[in-house]
Amino acid sequence: MDNIKEPIKRKKFIILAVVLLVLAGGLLLIFVYHPDWIFSPLANLGIGNQAAEKNKTAYVDEATKKIGESQIPKLDEKTVAEPNNPDAWRDLGRAEYLSGDPEAAAISFNKAIALNDGDPQFYVDLGRVYEAEGDLAKAEEYYKKAIELNGTEIKTVNSPSETLTAEQLAILEKAGNLEPKPKSYYNLVTPYTALGSLYLMSDKPNEAIKVLESGIAMNPKYSDFYQLLSEAYKKSGNKTKAAEAEENFKALVPSFSVTP
Repeated sequence: MDNIKEPIKRKKFIILAVVLLVLAGGLLLIFVYHPDWIFSPLANLGIGNQAAEKNKTAYVDEATKKIGESQIPKLDEKTVAEPNNPDAWRDLGRAEYLSGDPEAAAISFNKAIALNDGDPQFYVDLGRVYEAEGDLAKAEEYYKKAIELNGTEIKTVNSPSETLTAEQLAILEKAGNLEPKPKSYYNLVTPYTALGSLYLMSDKPNEAIKVLESGIAMNPKYSDFYQLLSEAYKKSGNKTKAAEAEENFKALVPSFSVTP
């Protein structure tokens, strides 16, 4: 009788071992390819929060995420074809940001800055990545850098004027083969709205007021400055100034009103 039971026990053990191996293999595949299936439920229970936070992309909805993902392959190809083009890296970073991959976006934006450290918009884009990640101090640092660069001369990277010597340029201009390029300057509103919004979110209305007033001095016709300024004055308790900013906003955008 014992001789009969022994093979049966061995058979059961082998079956159990195979089942456990299959289950372990399945869990490993899920962990590698779909970690969110594990971490998201755990996060709801207060377990595995760090892993869940790392994969958090709350700043982007699914529709926007798909748009970003669809753009990445062609933009990635462009950076391979034009590795020294800062705008190509900026465009790739924006697509990566929209796809919900802020870490990849930060790498691309930093490459753009390494190629052209004078474009304030690159710093705004990088600041938004840090803001989405919750690093508000870093976001503030980059928004401030963008404001510092705003108003400086725009220089095209790898343009003829940067690859030729002054003597060569003079010869070409005299021969009529190269028109003198008029100077142009950065005049962006995004550094001010980004930093102003960050201060409002951080409950720093007085800092927001200073930034937004600076933006208005630069571009008094941009309506969003007044909308944010009205909110900042309300938070600071200055209802008169808030109403004034609201009236300025309505004058520029008659069909809208500032949220009370």
